[in-house]
Amino acid sequence: MIEALLLVVVVGLVVYLWDEKRRERVLGVVGGSVTGWLRGYRARNVTMTGDQHCRNQEYREALERYSRAIELDPKLAVAYNNRGFVHWNLNNYEQAVVDYSRAIELKPKYAMAYNNRAFAYKALGNKEAAIADFEKVLKWAGDKRLTDQAQEQITELKE
Repeated sequence: MIEALLLVVVVGLVVYLWDEKRRERVLGVVGGSVTGWLRGYRARNVTMTGDQHCRNQEYREALERYSRAIELDPKLAVAYNNRGFVHWNLNNYEQAVVDYSRAIELKPKYAMAYNNRAFAYKALGNKEAAIADFEKVLKWAGDKRLTDQAQEQITELKE
């Protein structure tokens, strides 16, 4: 019974896909979603390689890996955040702000990106922007260590 049902489904699919336009449409949808998934998976793996370079303070290599991850998946907020962190470590504070801002555009409640951008703003001497970002950390972070640090920074910046 199951074999017969499977045969009917396969024959129906073959007949349906016999039409070239239908076949292209179906394969385009399936192929596109698989390709997109694979690119996202690859981007996350490349990001993890960048993380390892960053932990080893190999910032140039980390920068290359995060940039590659962004090429693979331009909507991967963590890659922008982490690349911003590398820029911050290289004292490229303006570029760090650009990357953190893009991460926040992609993920508006990304507390770590707000935290990192606040430190970049602080390094640039923009106290008001730093305070505003630290306040967003207080609002959205679920990590007590992060919220305590943000509160300390706000107090220090307001002095």
